[in-house]
This record gives sequence, structure tokens and C-alpha cells, in this order.
Amino acid sequence: MFFTNKSLGFGDMYVQPIWLSWKQGKFQYALNYGLWAPTGKYEHGSLDNGGHGYWSHNIRGALKYKPTSKINLSIAPTLEINQWQKNTDFKEGSHLTFDLGGSYLLNSRGDEVGLFGNYSKQVSDDKGTEGSFLSDQNAGIGAFGSYWVVPHKIGIMARVTQNFATENRFGGIAFQTGVNFLIPAK
Repeated sequence: MFFTNKSLGFGDMYVQPIWLSWKQGKFQYALNYGLWAPTGKYEHGSLDNGGHGYWSHNIRGALKYKPTSKINLSIAPTLEINQWQKNTDFKEGSHLTFDLGGSYLLNSRGDEVGLFGNYSKQVSDDKGTEGSFLSDQNAGIGAFGSYWVVPHKIGIMARVTQNFATENRFGGIAFQTGVNFLIPAK
């Protein structure tokens, strides 16, 4: 099978202008606001869109508990509020997501492994005259690992997620890899 529809470009851009955090004993707290800007290509009805064609606002709180120097446990709820999609009469409903996880620090280099879970549910109806108007949800569990090639400067990571309880969204197993570059603060 050959694919003739080829597309290359940038997706939507995530900007996080507000990130407040504080620490008290073995607990850390965070509250932040971020948004997805519709910078990726979007054409109504196109099969190869790189973006969603709308602004999306994310409000997130997080709690981390560190019972020992090597163990982290965290939970973070996020409310996603979407705007109207450009050139359509459609506004996707808001979503509420809960992320939780735990990690274990393997060594002083910063290498770590961990387990995580998430649950996301659409909490308001879609609006407009276009779209599927089907509420969606998804849950997932998974594991990750990270390794610093150059300690505390350049690292690689990998994670696998098994999705379940999926309604009106893509499901299955997801594999992700990445490269981390840490920019030191001056």
C-alpha cells in the first residue's frame, strides 16, 4: 500500500505563561495556566490537518508527595476549555482530566522509572451545527523510563500507555519516545 497524501508542517503550539509552585515539607504544589494556540495547518474537511483550528485553555493544579529522596507520587487534575473552531460552526466541549503517577529515582544522574495513569472525560456538550456531538472519554495506564546521556543536560525517554474505557476517541497502545535538553538557569 502506498500513501500519496504527504504533509509536513508544524502542529498547534502550547504556551504556558503562568506556573506557580511552592513547597512545604514533603509536599509540592503547583497551579498553572496554559493554552494551545491554533498555529498548525487547519482546513475544514481536510484529512491532513496538523492542528485543531481552535484555541484551548488549560487550568491545572498539581500535588506531589516525596516520602523519600528517591520516590515521587503525584496527582494533577486539568480543566480544558475549548473555543470555536475557525471556519466552522463547531465548539468542542470541555474536558476534565486526572493524571496520577509515581516514579523511582535510580541514581544520582537523575535516571528514573515510573508508573502512571490517567482519566479524561468530556464534561460539557459540543456546540454548533457541525461535528459528531458524541461525548468522549479515555483512561490509560503505563510505564516510563528516562536516561541522561549527558547527566542533567541531555536525556532520552520512552513510555508506553495502554488505553481502555475509550469512547469516541482513539484507543489501543501508544508508544512515545523523546529527547530532553535541559537549559541551565543563569
